[in-house]
Formats: sequence, structure tokens, C-alpha cells
Amino acid sequence: MPNFNAEVQDEAHDEIENEVLGLTATEISILLLCLKAAQSTKEIMNSLGQEKLSGNLRRTLILMRERGFISYTISCKPTSRSQKYKLTEKGRTLAGRFTNSDSVLCKTSMKQF
Repeated sequence: MPNFNAEVQDEAHDEIENEVLGLTATEISILLLCLKAAQSTKEIMNSLGQEKLSGNLRRTLILMRERGFISYTISCKPTSRSQKYKLTEKGRTLAGRFTNSDSVLCKTSMKQF
């Protein structure tokens, strides 16, 4: 008789592994930033060395929200000036993979912080 919990864990692990492999350096940096604390768009821009909100960063934040990695801190007011981004459980799991990793990408991303 197959172990249902083991199968579910294997599927979840495979899903997380696929997500990790498809992340850009910017997405990894945002995950690691938000792991410390919720971040405003301006805080994310400054940490990434950007003076203005680029279209690329805007699209990345939207994509990360759609993929379930980050969410708004004030979900009922998406345009609030006090709005910040926080990690979801899925985002925390992914960020944890990079903080516990010995990969070159992780070490390079962590140098920014």
C-alpha cells in the first residue's frame, strides 16, 4: 500500500524544485529582501540599486504576486502609499532554499544584503 503522505511530499518538493530553477537573480534578491522584513517598492528599488521604478521591476513584482511568492501587506488597498510586500508561505519556502544553499547564485545574491 503506497504511503500517501510521502507521495504528497515528493510532489511538493518537485514543485518547489521547479520554481527554484525558474527564478531570475532579481526574483531571488526580492525573496531574500522580503525574508528579513516586509519591503516597500522604494526599499526594493534602493536595495537593487535602482533610482526609478523600471518596467522590468514592476513586471517582476506583479509576476511574483501572481505566482504566489509575495503578497501585499494591505491587501484591501493595493495602491496605498504604505503598501509593502511580504513573503507568502511559498515564498518563505523558496527563500529558505537559497539561504541554506551553497550555490554561487545564493552567495552572489546574499552579498547585496
